[in-house]
Amino acid sequence: MEFKEPYLYYVLGKSYYMKNNYQEATNSLKTAIDLTVNKNSNYVEGLIETYVYSLVNRNQYSKSMKLLNLYYEYSNSGDFIFLATLILMNNAYIRIFDKYNCRK
Repeated sequence: MEFKEPYLYYVLGKSYYMKNNYQEATNSLKTAIDLTVNKNSNYVEGLIETYVYSLVNRNQYSKSMKLLNLYYEYSNSGDFIFLATLILMNNAYIRIFDKYNCRK
């Protein structure tokens, strides 16, 4: 059964993540991201965070690099800045973090 509501996939993915089933978590969370139209929804930041942690737990660091495109949208979030650092570190790009850092 397929749903069109991204929040349902987020909740499902979060449940899989909490059970350490990172494969299913990644699949559900990716579907939620693909279906999400409103990036300002309250759950989207948590969705992205859980997706990145699922990828990290599966050693799929390169897939997480695509999420850096969202950096400026979430650059006010300490959690997202931490995730951006984690993504860059796990992809051996920690030296270029300042390129993405929006310090004034």
